Amino acid sequence: MDLSLGFPEFSQELAISTKPSLDLVVARFQALHKEPNSPVRAIHHQPAADGVYADIPANVDPRLKKALEKRGIQRLYVHQADAFHETSAGKNVVVVTPTASGKTLCYNLPVFDLLLRDPGVRAMYLFPTKALAEDQLH
Repeated sequence: MDLSLGFPEFSQELAISTKPSLDLVVARFQALHKEPNSPVRAIHHQPAADGVYADIPANVDPRLKKALEKRGIQRLYVHQADAFHETSAGKNVVVVTPTASGKTLCYNLPVFDLLLRDPGVRAMYLFPTKALAEDQLH
C-alpha cells in the first residue's frame, strides 16, 4: 500500500523504513504541518463513531443484492438506503458526508439497479473535480 499520498520525498522515507505504518505517516504529516509554507495546511482529528445501518432495500434488484452480499455487504449505511429510496421515487438527492463514508454506493446503487432492470438505460456521471480539489486542499 502506498502511504506517501503523492509526496515524493515521503515516498523515499517510507521505502527505507523497515515497517511503514500509519503512525509513521501521521507523525510525518504532523512534522510537515509545522514547517513554513508547508503543503499540509491543516490536520483535523475526528473521533471514531459507530455506523448506523439499514437493511438493503427490498426493491433492489435481487441480482444486485446478491452481488453486494457476495462482496460482504449485508446491509447499507442509513444514508445509502435513504438515497436509494429517494432516487427510486424519482427524487433528486444531494449527499454530503465525510470522505470514505459510502457516497459512491449512494449514486452507483440506483444506477446499477436501473441498468439491471433496463439494459437500454444509460447514465452520465459528472464530477466537480475543481470543487473536490479545493475541498481536499482545505
